[in-house]
Amino acid sequence: MLESETLINRIARIIAATRFPFVDQENWPKDRQTIVNDEVKRYAISTSIGILYPNIVIAHSDGSIREIGVVETSESVSEESLPRWRALSEVVPYGRKFKKLFFLCPNWEREQN
Repeated sequence: MLESETLINRIARIIAATRFPFVDQENWPKDRQTIVNDEVKRYAISTSIGILYPNIVIAHSDGSIREIGVVETSESVSEESLPRWRALSEVVPYGRKFKKLFFLCPNWEREQN
């Protein structure tokens, strides 16, 4: 069985490759970057609670944040998650109406030992 962090990193890479942009999406700007913070932390974000590395960051050509994706499992969601989510919400920009902070919660069953 995979460790939770390894599984989250794999899922983040798959989501980033298939959703940002979608596989058949043709209007994704060529200068937009999809960055995955997995085993290698590539994009640090300074927040009110310190430096955070969300699983997926979509950046404009100048490196500024456009969207953030956070992969959460049933084990990683708790009251202790709230300060981290709030801090990311503070730094992510609005789209037309709403903040561009996406919570990606894959539905899988974990084997019990």
